[in-house]
Amino acid sequence: MIRTTSPFVLGYSVLSGPIIWFVHFVAVYSLAEFGCRSNFTNLIFITPETMRLTMIVLTVVSVIGVGFGGILAFRAWSQVRKETSRKESAYEARFHFLTLLGMLLSALFILSILFTVAPAFVLSVCDKAI
Repeated sequence: MIRTTSPFVLGYSVLSGPIIWFVHFVAVYSLAEFGCRSNFTNLIFITPETMRLTMIVLTVVSVIGVGFGGILAFRAWSQVRKETSRKESAYEARFHFLTLLGMLLSALFILSILFTVAPAFVLSVCDKAI
């Protein structure tokens, strides 16, 4: 039986992607909606440039947070591969699955974070539909 990584590391590597993506998603769209509702007129510090800068900062922080979870999952996965035998117990198989799941979810949610913020840089934030 192996016990190389704490449950916190497994939990962070699996749950960091969805939680950070959700917070990023809500923050970016709330920021865009607030800027469009205020119409950039009466607020000195709320301009399209500061909105884009804030989105960049939020995106970088989010990608770093999710990437850290992916790195933790990769380190745990490499330890599991070194320490397991050919006949894995159910506990070792579950541990192996959770480390792989953490890596895959981290990669998926990094892409999701980048795709969430991409339209703000390609399209005008407050365009109206035709």
